Amino acid sequence: MAVINDIANRASDPRAGLHQAVQTFVRRAMRNRRLAYALIAEPCEREIDVARLKYRAAISQLILGLVRAGQSDGSFSRRVRGDVAATVIVGGFMEALVGPLSPLTLEGRSHVERDVASIERLSEEIADLCCACVADVPAAIATPSRLVHRRSA
Repeated sequence: MAVINDIANRASDPRAGLHQAVQTFVRRAMRNRRLAYALIAEPCEREIDVARLKYRAAISQLILGLVRAGQSDGSFSRRVRGDVAATVIVGGFMEALVGPLSPLTLEGRSHVERDVASIERLSEEIADLCCACVADVPAAIATPSRLVHRRSA
């Protein structure tokens, strides 16, 4: 939390801050797989699950700050609710790590992201996707459901 908070507070702009925060989380998780997996996905007792939810909520608040700053300066879309975007971003990068962090994945495949270059590519890709979900894009792209004509039943 302290590292992500520091990134959020000293970012040159909200997009850079969001990208760096997500990328840093992914890198640190991949370097500490066992702890990260326990924190994100391992089946656990209720007390630990409550602590997990508090941790995710705290991260979501930091991400929400970046999203709102980006919406204020025009670098992020104002067509999305900041709180929903922050929840989607946090859920997205944590869910994206479940497979790579899983002990079953590590046992079953020897090529799972283990080296620095692979971890860097994974962290970059996840951070890019998180930033894309709040990017300011044309309305037609941002709301594809309006473009789909539904057949009547």
